[in-house]
Amino acid sequence: MRLALLGPAGSVHLVQWANGLSDRGVDVHVITAHRRSPMLSGTVQVHSLRRPAPVGYLLGVRALRRVLAEIEPDLLHAHYATGYGRLARLSGVGPFVLSVWGSDVNEFPNRSAVHRRLVARNLRAADLVCSTSHAMVVAIVALDARARVEVVPFGVDPERFSPAGDGRQSSIVGTVKGLHPVYGIDTLVRAFAEVVGRADHSVNLRLRIVGEGQQRRELEALVEELSIAGRVTFVGAVPHEQVPDELRRLGVFVALSRSESFGVAVLEASATGIPV
Repeated sequence: MRLALLGPAGSVHLVQWANGLSDRGVDVHVITAHRRSPMLSGTVQVHSLRRPAPVGYLLGVRALRRVLAEIEPDLLHAHYATGYGRLARLSGVGPFVLSVWGSDVNEFPNRSAVHRRLVARNLRAADLVCSTSHAMVVAIVALDARARVEVVPFGVDPERFSPAGDGRQSSIVGTVKGLHPVYGIDTLVRAFAEVVGRADHSVNLRLRIVGEGQQRRELEALVEELSIAGRVTFVGAVPHEQVPDELRRLGVFVALSRSESFGVAVLEASATGIPV
């Protein structure tokens, strides 16, 4: 089988799709307007739409059609109901499966009636819509009740995300998330500061924040403002293969997302035996 995956080649989720299917003998081609992740397997062929996102979403239709005509896939699987969903719809190639990721059906359509109509048209054009959660199915049906939807939840590899030995430091609280407002890291910082203020000073509580994003400087300033800089470590982004080791360093994993389509990080932390 030859599969065309249309989506962000730098995303760990798309990488796992591509690598996992390639390992199972599928001829996988990733078509993208984003930079390629170094984690993509060498057996996965990557095709660039030349113009990067977001311009590529608008001007990449002809380039996409050329690539699809060249590889002749048995199935086109687009990820995100917004930009890549639009490209897939306008390509006219089928069968066409569309996977929604969260913000594309929970937030983007709320910007205006135009945004809502765009997503609804993309959903309607797909032969099948895949959602990682039942909560997103509700959003999809509200946008287009005619869409055919299947729930395909994220999975966790228990061989990689496994409990640690006796080396866990129970005084370390933390999270592994992008540093974006939607994930509530600011609330975590404030809560940690409050706990530190109430705790016995003999308890060496620490906060470990793994991830990178637009809120990094704001969060660092908040840590200074709350006088807890000596207890907080900003690790930055780590490769996904290092995430299990980072989780095993924690005594407690905290997830304070303001909005979440599935929350695979919670399952990954749970699989390592951490209180969540």
